[in-house]
Amino acid sequence: IQVHPDDIYAREKQLGNFGKMEAWYVLRSDDGRVASGLKAGIDKQALVAAVESGKVEDAVEFLPVSEGDIVYLRPGSVHALCRGVMVYEVQQSSSITFRLYDYKRPDADGNLRELHIDQSLDVINFGDPAIVPAPVSGTTAVESEHFILEQFTIEATHQHEARDSFCCLTVIAGSAEVGSDDVSAHLELAETVVVPANRAFKVNPLEPTTYLISSVPT
Repeated sequence: IQVHPDDIYAREKQLGNFGKMEAWYVLRSDDGRVASGLKAGIDKQALVAAVESGKVEDAVEFLPVSEGDIVYLRPGSVHALCRGVMVYEVQQSSSITFRLYDYKRPDADGNLRELHIDQSLDVINFGDPAIVPAPVSGTTAVESEHFILEQFTIEATHQHEARDSFCCLTVIAGSAEVGSDDVSAHLELAETVVVPANRAFKVNPLEPTTYLISSVPT
């Protein structure tokens, strides 16, 4: 169970230039769930007590997720991906993670992994409601200041206009040919292609196909 800082905290503590905002698109869920936020009424004092008593799981909100759900995790949101759930993740270019709780799991050498309690308490957004997973509406799944995540489901060729950002296109159902000028790539399930900025491209499905596009706001 973890939390990420924002850009301001990362820079103040000289941890890097960026904090970490992320989003999950649920690809598969075997009656799974995610941790997303703290339960109502859990303030800093209550969370400290839960940490000290080894009951962090009792303070965290666990929510069921289904295929096609989106979980948008702002910096400061307590979260965890649980058993039986597979996601596509898009995030800021940062690896800063503060572990609040790790289920007392040993590593390969039998040691417990390091926790970052003080840093977690510094950055958690206490009082924010839990982030309820939501299905995609239209083609835009998430639009933030750091990234945009879009979903497309097509049965015929779809033309994408050139944009100022590069695009990462990933097939999550079906298969397709992705082409731009005289360059093309064949994509099967879970394969990704990067389209450079300022280049129009088209997606020709070989069967009913769903794909995700991640890009950067410009």
